[in-house]
Amino acid sequence: MTLFEDLQTMDSSQISGIANSEAYFGLADTANVEERTELLEQELAMRANENIVESAPVAGMHPDASLTGKISPEDGHEYLEYPSQSGVWHLRNQTTNQWDKWE
Repeated sequence: MTLFEDLQTMDSSQISGIANSEAYFGLADTANVEERTELLEQELAMRANENIVESAPVAGMHPDASLTGKISPEDGHEYLEYPSQSGVWHLRNQTTNQWDKWE
């Protein structure tokens, strides 16, 4: 409320002086607008990269044997696309019951 009372009693030259004053609003010891913008952009870029790294399949990633694929009616073999929608297919090894990469 004090801020509003102060502003109401100020003339236009005083108001324009404080409008750009970081000290008046308690921001004197903080980063300026350009620095804050740059830090925010860096933070957003790092978060985006983290999401890409976390969702990217690891080279040699292998599906767990407990996962269920689809049995092809043409040949009777069980197939699994892993990771999902990656275009990488695996074939259930009928001897070991493990998934082998299908090539």
